[in-house]
Parts: sequence; C-alpha cells; structure tokens
Amino acid sequence: MTRVLAVLAHPRKDSLTGTLFYKTVEHMRAAGATVDVLDLYDRAKDILFYDANLKDAHAPFFEENKERFMAADRIFIVYPIFWYAVPGIMKCWIDLVTSYAFTYGPQDSTTFSNYALPKHSIKRALVVNSAAMSNWFRWLRTRNSGTEMVKETLKFLGIWDYAFYEIGSTTKLTPERVKKHQEKILKKSEWLIS
Repeated sequence: MTRVLAVLAHPRKDSLTGTLFYKTVEHMRAAGATVDVLDLYDRAKDILFYDANLKDAHAPFFEENKERFMAADRIFIVYPIFWYAVPGIMKCWIDLVTSYAFTYGPQDSTTFSNYALPKHSIKRALVVNSAAMSNWFRWLRTRNSGTEMVKETLKFLGIWDYAFYEIGSTTKLTPERVKKHQEKILKKSEWLIS
C-alpha cells in the first residue's frame, strides 16, 4: 500500500490552495493510498526555526515529523508562492526535514556529489503551487526561485522522480478553470500513488 505524506502550507483551509489540497487527499485515499496529512499552519507553534521560542532540536514535533517523513514512500506538497518563494513556514519545514533525511556518502579526492544519500524511503513527489502572478512572469522575470529551491531540495534528498503543477494568475481564475486545474492535479496524484 502506498503511504503518502501530504504537506500543506497555507493559513486557510478554505483557500484555493487548501481546497485543491484536501480534494486531492480525498481522491488518493479513495484510490487506496494511506495519506498522512500535515497542515503546517496547524502546527506552527511546534515547528523549529519558525517559532523563535523553540530552542530544543529534539522538540516533540521534530521527532514526530521525523517518524512521519521516514514512514512515507511518496510525498505531496502544496503551497502558495509568496513574493517569489515558498512561505516561510514551508522553508522552516524543509530545513527540519533536511536535518535528518540524508547522509553524505564516502567521498575521496576523485568523487564529489552535490546530492546526499537518502535515509528515507520516499521515491516520488508531487508538488503543487499557486501564485497571483502569472506563470510566464514567474518563469521569465523571477526565475521561479521558489520552485527551483524545492526542486533542488528534492534532488538533494534523493527524490528524483517528481512532478510540479503550477497555477498562476489565481485572482483571475473562473470556477471552470479551477475545476480544470483540480482535474489535472487529481490525474497527477494517480501517477504519484501508482
């Protein structure tokens, strides 16, 4: 059975981002996948680096998150683009994950790798993001830095089989366009859990 860790970084569950996320989670569960939902804003007070008052590197959320991440074989990540990048809470979660999900392999003077050896079992990732700015503006003007950072993190962690689905111009979406986006994301989620 496929085990998916589904991670959402949006403060409102009823937002476009939240709605797309939860409908996709329902779809994957109906298809037989086990889906563990992690809503980062529900856990904001527990996330190291995001809450400056948390000092203990082995706080309960750290250990809990480690267990959840290490138990998954797929990952589904959904977030909005805030000013060309992932939301701060997503960046803090990524930093948390990279604290334990990899190790460096043996290297000598003839070998060097920018990527780590994974300690986890995640083989495939689906990432969905949305932005008020158009996709062409992100691609041409901002170099799409938020997406590039997440892609490089996935590769660094040894997750090379991934797909991104990006929604631009969210303030101009009609209900019909939202429905088409949802259908495409559901199709990609079927690939994720296959």
